[in-house]
Amino acid sequence: MRVSHAGFTLIESMVALLLTVLVLGLVYGLLVAQQRTASVQAQRVLLQANLRSAAAFISTDLRDVSTDSGNLDLLAFAAESVTYRATRGSGIACRIGPTSVELLGETYGAFRRPQPGRDSLLLYVAAGPGREWVSGPVTAVGLSTCGGVSSLRLSTLLDPVALAAASVGPLFPVRVFEIMQIKLYQSQGNYWLGARSVSAGEVIQPVLGPLDSNGLSFAFRDSAGGLAGRAFEVRSGEVVIRALAARAVAGSFGAPQLLRDTARVVIPFRNAGP
Repeated sequence: MRVSHAGFTLIESMVALLLTVLVLGLVYGLLVAQQRTASVQAQRVLLQANLRSAAAFISTDLRDVSTDSGNLDLLAFAAESVTYRATRGSGIACRIGPTSVELLGETYGAFRRPQPGRDSLLLYVAAGPGREWVSGPVTAVGLSTCGGVSSLRLSTLLDPVALAAASVGPLFPVRVFEIMQIKLYQSQGNYWLGARSVSAGEVIQPVLGPLDSNGLSFAFRDSAGGLAGRAFEVRSGEVVIRALAARAVAGSFGAPQLLRDTARVVIPFRNAGP
């Protein structure tokens, strides 16, 4: 009887093991590279979404700001902050008095319901140069009717002399607003797009971020294209937002890197003169 000695030699086994290790190493390298690529792409998507949200927030809040000297909404500005009257609603008043204004419900469009202690109103009365608009705080909000139509009653305190001199009516344009501030805000070592209601006496709160150390810059320009020194000189503006990724990711050669991206928002001011 013949005995078979077929099998693998030690050298053949070592070669097979070496090939297996090489293949596994290549597969592991591909998986690591794919994981790094996926992590970078995920951080880039989050970064761009953060930028879009910041740009949308700023443009939405500032797009109704007026720089007309007779109805100035731009109250103060600097390189990294802006304070302004933010429109929260508008409509037509059907009945006015020194202590109340009634808005026709069917004409009132609003960002939200008026809030006493936070919001104020602007009433167009055209009582003479510099007295086209009168302003007063919203002290209470209730329901009423005006000419058989449902209305919103805003309790307030208005100048009775200006109301008596009003040259428009019986319907009066009304804006409801709150004073807001947007600025670059630093908290716990990071920079953020911060915002607060000045009217309500709020402290600054982070809205979006993180941003770079110069992550928010405003430029307000006059009719000649130079930087405006006073609010009524402003004819155009822009905001540059420089955002950072939330965490560092490994780059092409394995070194961690913090992704950055920039967005520029052009501000079309309402009633800007020539």
